[in-house]
Amino acid sequence: MTLTSRTSEPIVQSAGQELYGETRRDFENGSVSHGPVVENSSRTRLQFVALLIVDRESEVFPNLRRASDAGAVYLGCAALLAKSADAAGHDIMFVTNDAGTVMRAFARLQVPETVRIEERGFVSSLPLSAPHRAAHHKLDLLRDLAGAEGDRIHIVIDLDTVVLRPLRHDELPGANEIGAYDITGMMLSESAGRSVDDLRRVAGRSSAHSRWFGGEMLAASPIGFAELSVHLAAMQDRYAAERADLYHSGDEAPVSAALNAFVEQGGLIRDLGQQRSIVRWWTAVRSFAQPRLTDVLDRAVLHLPADKEFLSSVAGQPFDPARFVRAYRRYARPKLFLRRLKRLGRLGASASMPSHVASL
Repeated sequence: MTLTSRTSEPIVQSAGQELYGETRRDFENGSVSHGPVVENSSRTRLQFVALLIVDRESEVFPNLRRASDAGAVYLGCAALLAKSADAAGHDIMFVTNDAGTVMRAFARLQVPETVRIEERGFVSSLPLSAPHRAAHHKLDLLRDLAGAEGDRIHIVIDLDTVVLRPLRHDELPGANEIGAYDITGMMLSESAGRSVDDLRRVAGRSSAHSRWFGGEMLAASPIGFAELSVHLAAMQDRYAAERADLYHSGDEAPVSAALNAFVEQGGLIRDLGQQRSIVRWWTAVRSFAQPRLTDVLDRAVLHLPADKEFLSSVAGQPFDPARFVRAYRRYARPKLFLRRLKRLGRLGASASMPSHVASL
């Protein structure tokens, strides 16, 4: 596995301070350079890029049963993602703060040697109790991608995803486009409308284009990431000031606000959900209805935020999409059955609160 290293400055700072560092050291040849962590390869037109923070400090890990399991679970999810991307024929790179830990875990779980690992320093001034604390470093990653050379498409992807099929070239964003996953309907339902107010507060104004985009998949060329980074930089101080009072604390609020500003200035969003490149699918009870699992298995990427432990548990096996789906059905069936029983028990006490359990 290829290993390089980089340092950075804190991600959330006061007005006027730089968010990102620039020094990188190549462990293979000992050289020091300045620039983004991304170096292009000609193997394919696209590369998946995943943030993998080995987090020994944060106190809150959303959608995990036990915070004490977070390290092992996220490493397992990353290994499964790596195997699934490799099986689909796509390059993938993990950007981490602890390459040694990642390499040992990947070796134990037999992750292919073609997977690339970049080590980069991350420093956060967020409180340890902040939800999605490590995910905020995705904003650093977007800045890094803005500095990449060439026109290769980089797809920033969450760890709790699996790649079920190759992405086609016609699914990738074109010139003046950024590929993003519009989940506005889900967020409006979950937040009872507060997500719109979050966007207004982060942007500092109301907008005719108030869409919410999921953080699990974001695709662009370096030019697209550079344009997005300009908008993010203009909003970083407002987000830092408002973060604790927002409905959703994490990378999604500032990135969504920046994407809306990008559209207002003539940019185009290619909706990765509408074109069936990705789906977010929950085994947890939600306030909105979801399609059956069977109906979304044609997506290239399946995001399973409520099932990180399951993803990690199968990471040691060779990846085959059909075998993975069979195993996931076996795991999800009893879980969904119990969710339905609990939902029926709650209906009398909270009939005014809509709740839905997905079907296989």
